[in-house]
Amino acid sequence: MSEHARGSAIDIGSFTLSDESTVAVRAVPGTGGAANNAGDENTAKPGDDEAFVEDPAEDSSDGDNDADAAAAKKPTPASGENASEAQFLDRIRAAACGPFKTVLGPGTDADHATHFHLDMAARHNGYTYCK
Repeated sequence: MSEHARGSAIDIGSFTLSDESTVAVRAVPGTGGAANNAGDENTAKPGDDEAFVEDPAEDSSDGDNDADAAAAKKPTPASGENASEAQFLDRIRAAACGPFKTVLGPGTDADHATHFHLDMAARHNGYTYCK
């Protein structure tokens, strides 16, 4: 039986702030933050449009300096609104760990890409699962 059916879980898809703006729970483009912090299997990679803003530099064609070519391909973090959203979502996730015994969200798996799942499932030795 799911924790939702037991009445001890909630899913949150967005937050409405005091200025009435809305922050959707999602993988934030250009960040490795909230939305993409679940571990190696879900770590954002170059070419993943939802996770990176590519550096406009092109590959060097001479092949003499592989380090420069690799640096040109390295993704650069987004800034501004995306960075603020990612920081907000990271703080929400961190604050939920502890009071809730399970915290899942973007970066955990595809099922939780667009919402936070928070539940109070009892775990052995008080263990919490925050991913």
